[in-house]
Amino acid sequence: MNIRECQLSDIDVITNFTLALYQHEKEPIIKPHPNLYENLRKWLTSEIKSDNSLLLLAEMKNKPLGFISASIEINDNGFVAQTTKGVIRILWVEPLQRNKKVADNLLNVAELCLKETGVHYIDCAYVSTNQLALNFWNNRGYTDISVTCRKVINTHSDQL
Repeated sequence: MNIRECQLSDIDVITNFTLALYQHEKEPIIKPHPNLYENLRKWLTSEIKSDNSLLLLAEMKNKPLGFISASIEINDNGFVAQTTKGVIRILWVEPLQRNKKVADNLLNVAELCLKETGVHYIDCAYVSTNQLALNFWNNRGYTDISVTCRKVINTHSDQL
């Protein structure tokens, strides 16, 4: 298995992976933007170009297996001593490649890169109903420290 930084030539692959993650979740869906794919593509393109982002692609014999997106964020709120933190934004592994250590390998490289930049801690988020994600992150030493709640307040069908 090879893990490398994503290039602009990978944009279609990682956009499709990100869209698959979005569609995989079972939470109450807020209506996606009509240009969701194009918007994801633009956002991921800007992430690839950003000095504060790290996008890694796992592949075997040039076949994409999964990818991780991480970033460094300024945490200069005065509450904690560390002024930067790492954030895992996306972790996706193709269903047929799961339980083959792809996610572990991607996360190992991302954590090492973030550590080398001086980051002391990493946050990640996942949908509360995703039991696979809960088990994965807990097994990797990540603990729940906060909860994000959502309430849909506008019930017009065109808004959801």
